[in-house]
Amino acid sequence: MASLDIHYYRRDQLDSQRWDQCIDNAGNGNVYAYSGYLDGMAQNWDALVLNDYEAVMPLTWNRKWGIPYLYQPAFTAAAGVFGNGITGTVLQAFLLAIPRKFRLIEISLNSGNMAPLQELLSRKRVGEKEQGAVDELLPQGQGIVDADLQKEHGSADKMQLPEQGITDAGLAKKQVPDGAALPTGFEKPGALIVRNNYLLDLRLPYEALWAGYRDNIRRNIKKAQQAGHQYGTGIPVQEVIRLAQWQEQQRSGVKTEDYNRFIALYNHLLHAGQAMTCGVRTAGGELVASCVYFFSHKRAYYILVGNHPNGRTGGASHFLIDRFIQAHAGQELLLDFEGSDLRNLAFFYSSFGASLETYPAVRVNRLPWYVNLLRRG
Repeated sequence: MASLDIHYYRRDQLDSQRWDQCIDNAGNGNVYAYSGYLDGMAQNWDALVLNDYEAVMPLTWNRKWGIPYLYQPAFTAAAGVFGNGITGTVLQAFLLAIPRKFRLIEISLNSGNMAPLQELLSRKRVGEKEQGAVDELLPQGQGIVDADLQKEHGSADKMQLPEQGITDAGLAKKQVPDGAALPTGFEKPGALIVRNNYLLDLRLPYEALWAGYRDNIRRNIKKAQQAGHQYGTGIPVQEVIRLAQWQEQQRSGVKTEDYNRFIALYNHLLHAGQAMTCGVRTAGGELVASCVYFFSHKRAYYILVGNHPNGRTGGASHFLIDRFIQAHAGQELLLDFEGSDLRNLAFFYSSFGASLETYPAVRVNRLPWYVNLLRRG
């Protein structure tokens, strides 16, 4: 990337075919970045494009009180800059190119942006005496604990990113090395945070993967089998959504419109061979655990999850994941759990032998003071 010619394009100005080719070829590409996915889940989206689609950054946006803002759409865990050879300089150029009209930015980047961001933040301040590298400017947080979910590791809050970010009080004492390194607001404490994800490599034989489970996972799987629970695929997506909605009740910020968008997106990806549903039913036929998987870039995204309380206590949620692992063991595939920053869910996913993957998120508020008063009111 000899030159960094970054342009802002409205959605109707983008070449969808070239965009999707960029995502196809990007070493950090993911399912959420395809034009069809963004069209399906985002209220609006425009983009930043480097040169001739060498790298791209979707800008998912909405408007409130006449003010446009960047947000993370439902069921869209990670976005950011996509391409190959993304360095700190390239990431910096993209972040600086975000139009100033977006006064509020609440988006997640992707795991491939973590190293470039750390590189960018570790640069020394130009023109001042040497200060050394800045360590842990993106501290690992303690996560957010949901009291209900703590009772059972089999539950899963997959509806949206946690409303509260991961911050570190020590971050307020550290300075971004170069005042021009990031756009205004990015240097403030809490503007850059780390989110957690867990990945399980399915290339091993099932017996080896089973051996990597914690004892409590194996016990719950056996409990589900002894109870006569049955695993199946091809569950109507509306049933999966109903169970997820029932589980969430008032805790989720996902709107009916988001679920309707998701159904249309699911059907689109199902037709393309990139989606499936799975579920566990009791011997009496009651659906007690279910999920949707999307497939892209040799990953299976565990994206929409619903668990009935009877499924949690009966081991159905453990059985649900285990059967998918058994069916796909030995394949060149990563099971992407899409989180979590919730400690108990992180423990649950890691109990299958999954490894931690981190990715950055951005929260920048450049709204006028009077608008912030309205937001709090």
